[in-house]
Amino acid sequence: MAAALSPVNPLAGATHEGHVADMTAKDKEREERLAAALRENLRRRKAQARAARNTTPEDSAD
Repeated sequence: MAAALSPVNPLAGATHEGHVADMTAKDKEREERLAAALRENLRRRKAQARAARNTTPEDSAD
């Protein structure tokens, strides 16, 4: 029985080997840089959310 695709993400379960195999070295480097930037952005946003959660009303009453 074939696995059904997710209605939310139609590419879930799809293989991406062909996508990466057809990329040039320059494209792979760009994709790696973009992935690293996305990870760093997520870390920064999580840190901001933690800081905002830990801020008390007295701290922001300056």
